[in-house]
Amino acid sequence: MLLALPLTIAAQEEVAVPRAVPVDEEEGVDPEGEAVPRAVPVDEEEAPDPNEPPPPRSEAVVEEDESMAEGAAEPVVPGVVPRAEVVEDSPDADTEGEVKEVPAVPAPSPLQRPAAPKSTAPDPSKINVALNTDPNARPVSLRIPGPRGLIVDRFGKPLAQNRVAYYAGAEFPLADGMTDLAVIGAVRPVLAACAVEAGVAWEVTDADIVEHYKKRRWVPMYLNAVISEEKAEALQKKLPAGMVLRPFFLRSYPAKSFAGHLMGQMGKSGGFPSGELKPEENMWPPTVGRAGLEKRFDAELTGAPGLYTALYDAKGSRLAEEWRERPKAGHTVVTSLDLDMQEAAERGLRSRGVRGSFVIMDIHTGDVVAMASTPAPDPNEWVYGIGDEEYKKLVDHPDKILYCRSTQGLYPPASTFKIVTALAALETEKVDPDTEYRCYKGMYFGKIWMWNHSHRDEGPMDVVQAIKRSCNTWFFQAAKACGGPELATMGSRFGFGDKTGICLEEMEVAGRMPNPEYYAKAKKGPMIGGNLANVSIGQGDVEATPLQVCQMMAGVARGDAVPRPRLVKQIQDVEGRIVHHFPPSVRGTLTISKENLDAVRRGMRAVVADGNGTGTRAGISAVAMAGKTGTGQWQPAKRQYVAWFAGFLPAGKPDYAYACLYEGDPGEDEISGGRKVAPIVADVFRNIYRTLDRRGDLKRKREAQEGEVPEEGGGEVTSRKRKPKPRAEGAGASASAPVASNPAPQPAPVQQRRGGLRGFFDRIRRKDGQ
Repeated sequence: MLLALPLTIAAQEEVAVPRAVPVDEEEGVDPEGEAVPRAVPVDEEEAPDPNEPPPPRSEAVVEEDESMAEGAAEPVVPGVVPRAEVVEDSPDADTEGEVKEVPAVPAPSPLQRPAAPKSTAPDPSKINVALNTDPNARPVSLRIPGPRGLIVDRFGKPLAQNRVAYYAGAEFPLADGMTDLAVIGAVRPVLAACAVEAGVAWEVTDADIVEHYKKRRWVPMYLNAVISEEKAEALQKKLPAGMVLRPFFLRSYPAKSFAGHLMGQMGKSGGFPSGELKPEENMWPPTVGRAGLEKRFDAELTGAPGLYTALYDAKGSRLAEEWRERPKAGHTVVTSLDLDMQEAAERGLRSRGVRGSFVIMDIHTGDVVAMASTPAPDPNEWVYGIGDEEYKKLVDHPDKILYCRSTQGLYPPASTFKIVTALAALETEKVDPDTEYRCYKGMYFGKIWMWNHSHRDEGPMDVVQAIKRSCNTWFFQAAKACGGPELATMGSRFGFGDKTGICLEEMEVAGRMPNPEYYAKAKKGPMIGGNLANVSIGQGDVEATPLQVCQMMAGVARGDAVPRPRLVKQIQDVEGRIVHHFPPSVRGTLTISKENLDAVRRGMRAVVADGNGTGTRAGISAVAMAGKTGTGQWQPAKRQYVAWFAGFLPAGKPDYAYACLYEGDPGEDEISGGRKVAPIVADVFRNIYRTLDRRGDLKRKREAQEGEVPEEGGGEVTSRKRKPKPRAEGAGASASAPVASNPAPQPAPVQQRRGGLRGFFDRIRRKDGQ
């Protein structure tokens, strides 16, 4: 027998790792606004010309050594990496949640044979006789799914990889002409044993057994349930006669639920085939991406299947066998994520039990280095398959676990939007950085009274003080001065009301940036008065995702353009060659006055640095932070609010933009961006900068003091000389702090080459001592 033979567990061996070569280039935008990619090619090869088709997939296959000599090195299967386990959270452990390496996963053999006779070479004369004289000689050909490609972070750390699991199956008698009763009597006990050992019910009728014998007896009847590698190892020692264990590649996510929404879910393409054994049918159902990156890049990640053929005579004897094609591993998806930053963002939210989001972007390239959404699903729970009842529980969960708040959540941006209002008013030149409006405790719009958030009159303020204190009534007056069309246009320039263009198109919503046409169509009156006042403070009909708010802050930090978020940097083959590169891109140039940008940035620095700023709890010693608080009415009928803290850092020469959202409970009134969210941001970046320092990525230098002209291109802008005006103590001051550079690229994992590649069958034979 060949295809209905018992399978043993493959020997432990080191396996090849598709090389995810980190590319952490400094990329920018030229004066024409064109993105300038600077991919670092592998092995000093040039990155591909974007106008030329990508090179073919690497022929990284498992080959048999012609010598087949005993003692040769084990075969190497691309697409499987050493497993990484996440240490369970422990309040007393310093290594809480740390990813650690554990021994390598054994590469599974898609087929294994029983004890071989002294000579396994088929007799050509026997084959000829069988083909010429036996009309029941049966050729069999099967497709063996190839390993799925990896998903890795920017430094090559695995986010999605492969491990070994097993299907249990029952062998059938191969001899032709058995009675139905004899077949049922031979197979029924094996089916029962499979069900017991797998721990699931397996309902198979006698008619199913007879049909399988007549049409498919050359392959086992498989139980559509997965047996873990650990259970298979124990089961192998007491495997019942006639029961087989078929190894296959199963998806594994070592970071568990970290970045769970981004990874997505996997599913099987169907059940095991039935009916007539068709040529080149799959030995087991291939897996397919159902959501997230697994779905978006399913074609690139899917490996090419191998083709195995065999020939049987009427008595069930195998006459010949051959690998016509070897399985090939899929490509590697290199994301922009930094796993260390991702974990810091996730832990910052989870440690407080927050429903919310935390997004961090590299302002120079648009790279999303972290995008956390909590609570999040663990993709590992889907790889075995998920039942209808379990799926319904997830869909109906009150915390909406399957809902990626970072890209799918629509919330009022609240006072984070005041940055847009300030720039809109300043750019019309009807308001300048010195213009003062009184910060009233509230204002009437028609018969509607709208409060300042403090419910106090705080006196005259300029734009820096208004941002620092987040005075609602100052922005009501500024919006009235610039007008609704100008405010709506500025919001659109920063990306509000439009999808960011991140590669997860199906997981992103556009939000809403109302303009005069919107109000006219919605019959809500003109964009003046109360309508305009609501928009000016990010309320009313304004809706945005946390990713959009972060994108806006990245634009303010850069000053020249709004970068589009980039989640995937490139696709590599198993040899590390770049087959597709996704260059940085921008929405368009901003052409905003440096003086106006400077005033807004100073206000955002004062939010954190000044004693009466609304976001002082975000301050940390490691880096100077610029930010903006926000508290918004989200679902008024439920008295449900959201709180924000968003901005960029370092304040003088920014590298990163961020946005953190806290989703309040119904009836939870005592929330605000300054009280609830600013401390989360402080903890997250405190941990990030410790990590950057420990990794050796942090280049410490002193921030330029206010008024000092920075180096060209540093991101700092200076005001035009004008008559100095007294302002609150410390407004716009920059505390001295170290400045972070972009994380330096780390060496890619070295792919070890091992000689003497052996065939699957010989490896298993050696394992069994044959």
